[in-house]
Amino acid sequence: MGQRYLDRALGVYVGIFGNTKDISVYLNRVVDETGAPLNGAKAAYTMTFGPQELPPVEFFWSMTMYRLPERALAENPIGRYAIGSATPGLATAPDGSLTLHIGTNSPGPEHDANWLPAPEGPFWMVLRNYGPGQSILDRTYDLPPVRVAK
Repeated sequence: MGQRYLDRALGVYVGIFGNTKDISVYLNRVVDETGAPLNGAKAAYTMTFGPQELPPVEFFWSMTMYRLPERALAENPIGRYAIGSATPGLATAPDGSLTLHIGTNSPGPEHDANWLPAPEGPFWMVLRNYGPGQSILDRTYDLPPVRVAK
């Protein structure tokens, strides 16, 4: 960062810079597909990665939940603050797609393995990619949209 003091200050505010981009790259979602801010008091959500859309990483990826405005981990009844490639029991569909269920309440026993609990209020999700692939590095990879659950 050198003498780019504003960038350095923003880095500390958002999260301390600790790794270089060849080690980790973080992407985030703060709104749903309509542009509405994510809010566990207003809706439950899903995010579906198609069979060829899982984050291209060498090591692992994880989606971490933060409550806003504090930007703190979101307390929840199952003690799960992140979900990702290393989550035991994560279930993919027969076609290889992966749906994350995001909300304050359990999406039901058949989907609990893929549940990322959300706070009752505004939140922010950060996808951490460790050993990011080229499409993450060159910013051609994009997260799937967050949709209001039906």
